[in-house]
Amino acid sequence: MDIVLATHNSHKAAEITEMFKGYSVNVQTLSDIGFSEDIPETGQSFEENAFIKARTIAKKFNAITLADDSGLAVDVLGGAPGIYSARYAGDDTSKEALCSKLISEMTNKSNRNASFITVMAFVDPQGIEQSFEGRVEGAIIDKMTGENGFGYDPVFYYEPYEKTMAQMSPQEKNGISHRHRALEKMKEWFKTQYNV
Repeated sequence: MDIVLATHNSHKAAEITEMFKGYSVNVQTLSDIGFSEDIPETGQSFEENAFIKARTIAKKFNAITLADDSGLAVDVLGGAPGIYSARYAGDDTSKEALCSKLISEMTNKSNRNASFITVMAFVDPQGIEQSFEGRVEGAIIDKMTGENGFGYDPVFYYEPYEKTMAQMSPQEKNGISHRHRALEKMKEWFKTQYNV
């Protein structure tokens, strides 16, 4: 069975390929199928944006498609930056710019609670659609700490490990990440739907 992952991100593809080890599933990216157009993410939630991407590719290629949308939701900011996480600092998408903007927004805020959220959307052109949410709870700290990761990882403190996401090894982060948790839910559902 072929599954198209609606991304050009080879790291996401590797993670999902690893998850399907032992199954007769072949994971392809948008690069693999020769799709380079931009898919406008016009939804108002992670789930809507994930389904826009998944449905677009499923329809165009008549292929089972998996897409995700992810971001950071900070309680005291009313869930911001949310679906705008990647564009929160305008055109500058470096982790330094994103973290600096967030740190300044959090000045004098006592509630530091935040969640990394991923929603995975699964679309089978035969009419099956399902979404899966993964989330990691943490707190925003007031200075960048750690060298690894990307985005808001240096300011997202994960209490059980007593470190930021950027201080974790890739293995540690992948084991508890929001994407990993969404994928685990999808994998359990997938096993009951398809005999692969």
